[in-house]
Amino acid sequence: MAVDMGTRWRATVVGNTGFPLDMLWYDTCYPATPEDVSEIINALQLHGGHFEGPYTVVLEGGVLYQLGPNKARWRSFGWTVKEWTWI
Repeated sequence: MAVDMGTRWRATVVGNTGFPLDMLWYDTCYPATPEDVSEIINALQLHGGHFEGPYTVVLEGGVLYQLGPNKARWRSFGWTVKEWTWI
């Protein structure tokens, strides 16, 4: 019996460093809401010479050949995939 995983996913990522814009391309995803776009912009700006995280961003993505966000690659940028699900 096949499990329907859907073709799209939603994930929450959290980080204390600059947002890795490259991951939007790598994971074929985009911010879920305008508020998530604002959070990415905040996570790209230094405040007094440092980042003021933690930053939390919800992303949506999905293509048939990809099985969700690449957790190890997010970790390499100092971000953590807190949760993700098929939608």
